[in-house]
Amino acid sequence: MKSRIRIVSIVVLALVAAMAPSFAADAPSYDEQWVETAPETVGLIGINTQASVQDMTYSSYLLSLRGTTSHVDFAGTCSSLSDPNCQTWDKIAFRSDLQPCSSANPSDCFNGLIVKDSSGADVAATLVADGVAPLKQGFTGSPEKNLPTGGAPLIFSIPGAAHSGGDLYMVKPDLVGFREKGEDKFKVMKFEAVIVPVKKIAGDTGLLQISDSATDYASINMISGDGRLKGTMTCDYFKDGKNCYVTQAFPTGFSFGMNLRFSQSIYGWLHGRLRNPNVTVAPNPVSAQGVDLSIVAEPMRVPVLFGWTQTAKAPAAMVARFNDVPRLGTYFGGGDRNGPLEAISVLHEQLDASENSLAEVRDWLNILGDKATVEPYNWSVQTMIGGSSEEINKCTNDSKALAGIVSTNATMYSPGAPSFNKETQSLDYKVVSPHFGHNGDVLLGTYDLVMSSAVARCIYNFSKAPIKATISIVSSDGNTRVATTTITEKDGFLHLGAYGFEYSSPTIQVTLKQDPIKEEAKPAEVAPVRNSAKRTITCSLGKTTKKITALKPVCPKGYKLKK
Repeated sequence: MKSRIRIVSIVVLALVAAMAPSFAADAPSYDEQWVETAPETVGLIGINTQASVQDMTYSSYLLSLRGTTSHVDFAGTCSSLSDPNCQTWDKIAFRSDLQPCSSANPSDCFNGLIVKDSSGADVAATLVADGVAPLKQGFTGSPEKNLPTGGAPLIFSIPGAAHSGGDLYMVKPDLVGFREKGEDKFKVMKFEAVIVPVKKIAGDTGLLQISDSATDYASINMISGDGRLKGTMTCDYFKDGKNCYVTQAFPTGFSFGMNLRFSQSIYGWLHGRLRNPNVTVAPNPVSAQGVDLSIVAEPMRVPVLFGWTQTAKAPAAMVARFNDVPRLGTYFGGGDRNGPLEAISVLHEQLDASENSLAEVRDWLNILGDKATVEPYNWSVQTMIGGSSEEINKCTNDSKALAGIVSTNATMYSPGAPSFNKETQSLDYKVVSPHFGHNGDVLLGTYDLVMSSAVARCIYNFSKAPIKATISIVSSDGNTRVATTTITEKDGFLHLGAYGFEYSSPTIQVTLKQDPIKEEAKPAEVAPVRNSAKRTITCSLGKTTKKITALKPVCPKGYKLKK
């Protein structure tokens, strides 16, 4: 099984896997340093749900492609739009590892790392100059064309948050997009960011980078990385040609985050692997259309499902998922990628959130057992690609602002934002995950929904009065359980969290309510009591008498009241 080729679709990302760890793993970081094993024969299909593979595999690139959706004539990387490779093209794709903000790089940039201890106090972090060796595929951006500058990942030293491999952390906030023939500006398709504890090991490790060979591409809508520059030392993690950055476990008791400055507004939904996220959005002081985005959260452990099964013995519905042409995924063996499955082995990796992926993971749980392979730590967030219900889409699109963040430690979850259930008036979210961890312990689920208060009030037609919420976990057997929940509203966002529920395939239901506004009863106006009855008195002065009629009659001066 020596032959393997990686092809990655811009929509469905399927990445190459490694064989076995090259470095002895520190015990606390075993899950982080686990890598999948290749099949020993052909005629197998497999799955690996490990997250964040794509973002940690590639750094910045500006890729020029000439050809069609079925054939590529030319592929080449560019150092800028003025590079000869970028003068003639049918499509240009980019990934920008955002660089620190500066006068020369005022927007679409990284504006600071955030680290807090368990008490909420700030922990100092220092940017390591040239922490990653200069990469061959970095490029200078073009703000007027909406192209961000792309450089190397950032390395920070955080002595106050040391991990089992030292105190270094890799920070990768990325923008991904493209420009097609006839278009004047680039479109940003995706934002994604990761924070990863790493151990730096020196050595000639080669590079993981985008291929610049046309024969590696089946379509101009694909991205290919073949890892051809392998170097003299095997590295199954990020590598810059001189060093290998081995993934480590996060230390407990810390929250991590980043400030980012975007030239355009970020609107819609984000999803991630974050626990108890706190998000703020503010105007970008140097761009009227842009925003400053801040996200701070705790990392979380995410169950990974990995394994192989014989194609001939697998259920027909599962095999059917591997038959689409062009066949996406990592394939092994010398046969034709799109030929008979019996002649090759195929692995599905980096599954996008979708109803099909939910069903696929459920099927694999039945085959591989309801047990995770490993549970590595994760801190990641990215743009949500997927549909939502009509009510949520309307309120999200109308706001033109960040609608919210959905985060769970489930192996797979629903595409898009939570869907609005008209019957139950709830926001529903489906998840699927192994019931047991790799050590046999019951896995406990987490779910965080950070939602714009304006969007929530739009969906439910609420007033500005306070909102109440309940969170229920509806298991696959139909039973409803209420998990430990938290509900707060701050800085224009509702934060709802559910923790401690059990998997395998529950639906999380959030119901928002609002007490009707009670108008304070106003006291009845009491008219002043007026005595309208007049009296008449008789007054005398000697033989002269006068009758005086009034409300309060009084005798004139010198006269006496005659009784």
